[in-house]
Amino acid sequence: MLSFLQKLISSKNNTVISSKQDAVTANSDDLIQEKPIPNCKNAFHILIITDTHCHMRKEQIEDFLSDIEDKIDIVFILGDMSERDMFVAKEIAKKYKALIYGILGNHDYDGQLEKMDIPNFEGKMIEFNGVTFTGMHGSFKYKNSDAPMLTNEESIELAKILPTCDIFLTHDKARTNNEENSHSGLEGITQYILDKKPEYHIHGHLHENMNENIGGISSLGFCRYAYIEVSKNGLKIKKIF
Repeated sequence: MLSFLQKLISSKNNTVISSKQDAVTANSDDLIQEKPIPNCKNAFHILIITDTHCHMRKEQIEDFLSDIEDKIDIVFILGDMSERDMFVAKEIAKKYKALIYGILGNHDYDGQLEKMDIPNFEGKMIEFNGVTFTGMHGSFKYKNSDAPMLTNEESIELAKILPTCDIFLTHDKARTNNEENSHSGLEGITQYILDKKPEYHIHGHLHENMNENIGGISSLGFCRYAYIEVSKNGLKIKKIF
């Protein structure tokens, strides 16, 4: 039976695999896609945390990281996390002496990251070891709410002014069909990928580990935790939840 990572690597079209409750460790050669990141000066490691929805436990994330031998350089929060979840994420970043940045999901509230003293990189560009990251918050606006949600038209306008980057990080996925519901994705994310051509796109929101091909760009969705090596050769997904 193919592992989740092997399925991602071998897929040529859109692939969605239901998320597992057990962590999956990749083999050293399990490179998600050998698309180079030319600007990368030295390899580094990022930890993605997303969609924990009040269920993040310090013991759980520490167990997930227990067999990781390399360091964590940056922790990226991609939204839908309670204040307590964010506090645990900050503790992990502190333990590993990692930088931490976040964007909000559709179950968060404006000012939440600032309240937790976590830098919000919505609409901003971050650079680390030559690699640039840009964040975009929220999901498709499927209901009236003060939470960060956007219409497709609003997301398109926002995408036009976002900085160009190597790795595009969002809460929602790219829109790839004509549906309009809570998990249909945002047109602005699709347009950003097609127009500004980041090397990779990473998102949460769908509670699935998934890989979509958007105009030749790998759009990778994760649920809970993903530990990733970033290098000049591309992204290596070393462990997922």
